[in-house]
Amino acid sequence: MYAAIEMQAVSAVITLEMLFCNRYDKKEYEKTDRIMDMLLFLNLLKVICYIITLLLEGHTQLSFLDAVLTGVKCGTGFPMVIIYTMYIKFYVMDRSHYPWILEYLCYGICGVGIVLNLISIFVPLVFSCYGGVYARGPLFVINQGIALMALVCDAGILLWYRNSMRRHDRVTLLTYMVIPMVTVAIQIFLPPEPDLSNIGIT
Repeated sequence: MYAAIEMQAVSAVITLEMLFCNRYDKKEYEKTDRIMDMLLFLNLLKVICYIITLLLEGHTQLSFLDAVLTGVKCGTGFPMVIIYTMYIKFYVMDRSHYPWILEYLCYGICGVGIVLNLISIFVPLVFSCYGGVYARGPLFVINQGIALMALVCDAGILLWYRNSMRRHDRVTLLTYMVIPMVTVAIQIFLPPEPDLSNIGIT
């Protein structure tokens, strides 16, 4: 458990450093910077909730709090994908042939993921925290698949504009999706701890 907490603490420190650099290490603070701040704040929230759930593990009297924080931890990735989609959209200057269907499909998919994780706080669909012990629910794999589908939509938007981006920007934006996609897929075949998705996103 302590090794997992240390890994998440490293993610939190890196995220805080990125927040500081994004806000203060530049002359101008643009709209895309505000969107990136939202993304980083959500990542920090996800990491902090995960650390707290690790500390609450086995505390039966706090099982509902554990379930709420687990719901936040597991569900925060979907708003992050929504915000990242917004970031991509603002990054793309020429929207004359923008693939709106991929954007709205991504939002819809993320909405389903958010709802599933909120319901799981009360009904063990994606996860359960009975007795303060985390366990995967029957829809865990589907939840991971939903996250992958949302990221695929974002990848589709980027590939749509691949010829109008500089190679460096294209690679950077795609990397931010590919690494979480890999960690989300790998997590399906690994035990619940440690959760690699926070590390992958960070």
